[in-house]
Amino acid sequence: MPFEAHPSAADPAVPGSDEIFQWVNDITSFGVRSPGSPGSLGASQYVHDRFSEWGLQSVAFEEAGTKVWSASKWGLTVDGQALACSPMQHTFHQGVPTVFSTGTGGRQAELVYVGNGADSDFWFKDVRGKIVVANAKFGKKPLWLFKPFLLALQDTDKTFGWDYNLVDPYAGGGFPDSYYRAMNKGAVGFIGVLNDYFDSHQYRNEAYRSYDPGQAMRIPGLWLSPVAGGQLAERAQAGKLKAALTLEGQLAAQKGRAVVGYLPGMSDEIVLIESHHDSATTGATEDASGAASVMALARYFAQLPRSQRPRTLMFATMDTHFTDYAVHKAFAKRHLVEGNPLGEKVVAVVTLEHIAQEWVPGKDKKPVNTGRVAPRALMVSTEVDGFKDIVVTAMREHQLERSFAVSTALTQLVGGEPGLPADSSDFLRAGVPVIALVGAPLYLYDDIDTPDKVAKDELGRVAQAFVDVVRKVSQLPSAHFKRLPYKLDD
Repeated sequence: MPFEAHPSAADPAVPGSDEIFQWVNDITSFGVRSPGSPGSLGASQYVHDRFSEWGLQSVAFEEAGTKVWSASKWGLTVDGQALACSPMQHTFHQGVPTVFSTGTGGRQAELVYVGNGADSDFWFKDVRGKIVVANAKFGKKPLWLFKPFLLALQDTDKTFGWDYNLVDPYAGGGFPDSYYRAMNKGAVGFIGVLNDYFDSHQYRNEAYRSYDPGQAMRIPGLWLSPVAGGQLAERAQAGKLKAALTLEGQLAAQKGRAVVGYLPGMSDEIVLIESHHDSATTGATEDASGAASVMALARYFAQLPRSQRPRTLMFATMDTHFTDYAVHKAFAKRHLVEGNPLGEKVVAVVTLEHIAQEWVPGKDKKPVNTGRVAPRALMVSTEVDGFKDIVVTAMREHQLERSFAVSTALTQLVGGEPGLPADSSDFLRAGVPVIALVGAPLYLYDDIDTPDKVAKDELGRVAQAFVDVVRKVSQLPSAHFKRLPYKLDD
């Protein structure tokens, strides 16, 4: 039977928001989901079991070695007074699995405040042998600056005014560059002040450079809330302060894993639909919501006869998103790169992440729900003829409000390096075109990322929109697809 862009009356229903939200709750219930942990193993088994139950074929785990950072003890005292803090993830190691400890009494040294930690902030500061205190402002970019370059913008209620800033929850302002400057100038510790954040120090940062050769973050680091951190910065500027910084933990070798399943189609060309199931917290939006959205698409397409799947569909969720992306890189080499050992022809990747409500710092920096969905980017490899129209149509027809579409080429240009702020970054770098929906709420890496932060009513809407996206991508002529001129790092 001919393939159709929209479901016919005989088509099965797309899973709705209530059903998908239950999957979010189920995944969240496994707790913190770092690679190799009971939480991640439980979540991956859960996805595996659903894939098998729904009739996906060749459902399997794929593993890769990774390094998992964890802290068992941390603290900060200043002139004998304890301050509430959180460990700065991925710090105080040499790049190889080992335990780390500041020792009895912690690392004791004078504090020195360096403002935002830019190069010029260090010019007249002697930080050798001291503990550096620096602002860690989140990157902010006015949306109006990008409007001329957007492929589309869906904002019916005009919530993106001229003064609306897109906030980078990945820190993106001066961190981790400020950290590396302090370390390279001889500092013995680093304290980041989360100036633009909620009144919280529970920020589970990313820092992937820490695992690149020569980029280990070798000194201990801690996070302070904007309130406590701001007060400490003022005191440090007013006079000399002595602090004791404690950090103990380990960098451990672990096995990360992906869950993979297939729905054969009428062609051996493959469309991959993916997200990640790991999280540095209980992670409801980050990324139980993404994994559950992948499950929704798997559930829907599994109910269609093979004749209605023009291309083979591969579904996957994986961990190591919060370590070194080792599973992603191994997955790309196994399935995506040209000449891969399986001989597979993956022609496109569809990524779903962070179906989230917008919460912002309000009075006294307390989290306030704006009642809106968090802004979300749809990053599109426009090199493929048809991708732009498919995404823009999905945004419009399914009213994906507060969404903007942007080319992956522009995203890389703005980011200043290859790849994307998405789980499919390594897949794009392997040369495969990508369509990625990624929400970016500020609380993404905080313990407050609980199921009540998920934009529940959007789950079904996103699933329906991406059923259409996958259908139409699957329908494109083979001649439209092309390898992109990028190279996956070894």
